[in-house]
Amino acid sequence: MSLDTQFNKQFRDIKKNKRSLFNRLNSIYYDSKFVDYIISNYPEFGIIANLRCGSWYINPRKRIVNECYFKSTDGHFGKWDFSLIRTNFHLLNLIKDYKGLMIFDSTQKGKQFSDAQSKTIPIWCCVLNRSIQKYFMDRDIDHLSKDWDLRFHSVPSIISKEEANYIELKLNELVQKVMRIDLSSIASLITKPLRPIWISPQTTFLEDYIPTFQSDKFYPILCISTSELIDKKVSNSISSNFDYVQGAGDDEETWCLGLTHKLFWHHLDLILNKEEFELDEFVKDLVLNSNPEDFECLNSELSTQFDFIGNTNIAIGSRQSGKPPTCWSNFDLIINCCNLEYSEMATSLPSEELSKRYLFLNIPEGKKGQHVFFESIPKMLEFVTEPLAVGKKVLFHCAQGVDRSVGMALIVISNYLTKEMNLNLANLNANLNKTSINNNLNFIMRYRIKANPSGHTLRRINEYLIKY
Repeated sequence: MSLDTQFNKQFRDIKKNKRSLFNRLNSIYYDSKFVDYIISNYPEFGIIANLRCGSWYINPRKRIVNECYFKSTDGHFGKWDFSLIRTNFHLLNLIKDYKGLMIFDSTQKGKQFSDAQSKTIPIWCCVLNRSIQKYFMDRDIDHLSKDWDLRFHSVPSIISKEEANYIELKLNELVQKVMRIDLSSIASLITKPLRPIWISPQTTFLEDYIPTFQSDKFYPILCISTSELIDKKVSNSISSNFDYVQGAGDDEETWCLGLTHKLFWHHLDLILNKEEFELDEFVKDLVLNSNPEDFECLNSELSTQFDFIGNTNIAIGSRQSGKPPTCWSNFDLIINCCNLEYSEMATSLPSEELSKRYLFLNIPEGKKGQHVFFESIPKMLEFVTEPLAVGKKVLFHCAQGVDRSVGMALIVISNYLTKEMNLNLANLNANLNKTSINNNLNFIMRYRIKANPSGHTLRRINEYLIKY
């Protein structure tokens, strides 16, 4: 082995060790103290984790955490976009209940803010502001203030004037894209324009005072970067106990060994008390002996276990919402979209009655469950169509009430939702397309704010509904 090859190998090993599981988890906990500080100073703001990185920094055992999915790629140079798959319109429902929103995220690329925070979210805010104004102008409705903010806001120290100008040229095209979908359900939610504001551990004004960000002119959308900005040329002096990793929660699939952010917070003390040499094996054993779905409802005692979707008689909920015998006082039928079921379900009703009121789809979580999800659709439709037609109340539930259960409910709603936002089981909607299905998902999100079906789930839904 040449000296150059040996040196390169040693350099890679050192770099890999600095980004070890031990260093990452300790860095996440270190950053979470800044997150707690910000949250404690803005108790009237909604707490949002930008998936998946942002979720690692917020303890779900202490507070209700909502989620969003703003992709950094939609903010990359020349790729600026407004996703119609991930509209994040559910955040607009939260604005009714809070004075503003805090969106937590991080990045490990030596930047102060992720591209999602510095560009994707500001683009989202500006495009929505312009789209809502156009929505009312097209209908000759004088609903908005005369000084309604249509500007694209960015951080000059991060976004060059040249790039800001390029983005500005793209915005009206994105507005036209958004205007193709039904905005009626969200237009009335926003009485003030959205305004992004950026906060990080490097934000200097936090040292002197805590601004309220309250304004009669806009809704503050705080883009909060959780991590310290580390200059790679400067030695790490944050802690003598571990090597600090900026954006340690990013790209979790490359380092987490199956650990989830909820398992991490549930076993926090045990994890932080482990030495570096023993942590990897401890986490592997922890994951092996823990069912991830048992922790998907970790903060369910703080949040709504189920939500009815408008006047459809369809509810979407977490696993606990389908727990017998209580579930039978709330619902006539239960469709379990998990791959777990309560042992007491088998004896909760007489067997003949149970077979008519309970359907276990046994869909594994994540990508590996998508084939089962697709194959389960006809069985689900056959089970639920007639009861819904006679006004029965139906619960779709999975672990969180976020992905699989939302997907199954979306199929029923897409098939039978009328313009009056009721279900007509006698009339199957024809000519469904991605736009109409996306409108129906936005309808669901008005009531089930945390609904967030994965891209895999949405592709299976489109494959089934548009093909058949």
